[in-house]
Amino acid sequence: DKTCRVFGDPHIQTFDGRKFDFMGRCNYIMAVDCSYNKWMVIGQFTKCGEGVTCLEQITVYYGTMVPLTLARGWIVGQNGEKFRLHKNKPATIDDAIVTYTGLAVEVGLPGVHLVWDGFWGIQITVDEGARTCGLCGDNNGDMSDDVTIGRYGYTGGDVAVFGQSWAMWNPQWCGLEEEIPSDADNSTCVG
Repeated sequence: DKTCRVFGDPHIQTFDGRKFDFMGRCNYIMAVDCSYNKWMVIGQFTKCGEGVTCLEQITVYYGTMVPLTLARGWIVGQNGEKFRLHKNKPATIDDAIVTYTGLAVEVGLPGVHLVWDGFWGIQITVDEGARTCGLCGDNNGDMSDDVTIGRYGYTGGDVAVFGQSWAMWNPQWCGLEEEIPSDADNSTCVG
């Protein structure tokens, strides 16, 4: 099995192990089954500080199942309904087996397994040979090409171009946050 991790402001580690930071503000395709389009995981990234964004919500699509939403505070919803989960008691929601462990919400579906920490981190696990696309990379065993091919083709290895190519574009609120360097001189001296 191979695991992609997204956490913090946001740090991304692809299925192949490539690590990068991406400060996009939008809904992004984090991972999708690129062979059969059986499943897709969308992450909503919102501004959470000066120059940074954080993962706020996950939407899981699987076959003809109504999308499943994972929100902050271990909230699991579907089609406007919220589900009450009991610790370590798996619940079946359509095709998904959903378990609240006390520390995370786990979602098991054929071909993909998710672990949502309930705040701003997710782990997406797929079979080693699964062909994937999205911010989590292509899962081909070669981390050197993980940000070189985006949704619309060659990115030149530019993380911002790669990341934005996976946006579910909404011009009203999508964009990039600019990280402010920690050694920046923010003084306004006149002299």
